[in-house]
Amino acid sequence: MIHGLVKRNDMIGLDELVWALHQLELVLNETDYNALFCHYQKNWNQPKIDWRAFVENLREELTDARAKVIREAYEKLDPEQTSKVTIDQVAKTYCVDGARDVVKGDRTPEQHYQTFMGLWSLPSADD
Repeated sequence: MIHGLVKRNDMIGLDELVWALHQLELVLNETDYNALFCHYQKNWNQPKIDWRAFVENLREELTDARAKVIREAYEKLDPEQTSKVTIDQVAKTYCVDGARDVVKGDRTPEQHYQTFMGLWSLPSADD
């Protein structure tokens, strides 16, 4: 799991960055991996980057439109408005039908769902 990278002093090497990006299904070529890594590498004598700095730069400010979509998704997950959502509720609510990789035919709905559940180290909603 990616959260396993938050360790030591949050410094990771190129191999760990590539692994993390693969876990997120962000696949680049070797040149781009190196360019991305070099962009965040502050100390040229140490082949490490600050994982937290990298992740913080990936996030943008939350726009009103994105906040609305998040609220709507949460309302689907928590229809009783208990302010508690379990992984089981997420798994049973998640729909793969509109996923780009499924629509393009690159992966089956089952493959996409297994990857999604793998983000929590779970193969399915029943686990």
